[in-house]
Amino acid sequence: MPTSRPNVITVACEWMRRNANNINSVLDIGMGFGKWGFLAREYIYTWKKDLTLLEYRNYKDFRVDAIEIFPEIITAMQDAIYNEIHQGCATVIIDEVDDYDLIIMGDTLEHISKEEGRILLNKCIKKSKFVMLSTPVEFVKGVAVLGNEHEKHQCVWDDKDFRLDISPTYNTVIGNQRLIIYKGE
Repeated sequence: MPTSRPNVITVACEWMRRNANNINSVLDIGMGFGKWGFLAREYIYTWKKDLTLLEYRNYKDFRVDAIEIFPEIITAMQDAIYNEIHQGCATVIIDEVDDYDLIIMGDTLEHISKEEGRILLNKCIKKSKFVMLSTPVEFVKGVAVLGNEHEKHQCVWDDKDFRLDISPTYNTVIGNQRLIIYKGE
């Protein structure tokens, strides 16, 4: 489904709010419904400073982009949330996009193999000040929802899988969701 469990939202939003002054651009990989893009606009952009009404109304002055592999789910709602939506496979598109201050992968890694996930995650760490991701703790098979074969889960990640060239600066489990944050290079 182009959605995910809400377990980690409170902790992730609080982290975004506390780090708002260090973030001027966001990339949401696997945007789905658009939740993380919307929350980034609220908890980063509006917490940076006292917004004027004009700044509030011009919310797209704060850059929030997305990558989505299944363009059929893109609606006017996602178009309103994101400045730019790159369509295609994140493991390819990540090489083509600019660097960002924050890359979010909300329930994305479980949809690709661990090998592809490690490659993507390492690339994200190199392209961003921070990488925030959530993923299930337990394997849930998943099915092709809305005709999207990419909704099927390929794997489940555990603690040792997140130890790459650098280790996460934050790692917690809330319910069946793990929230990981890396400080990029």
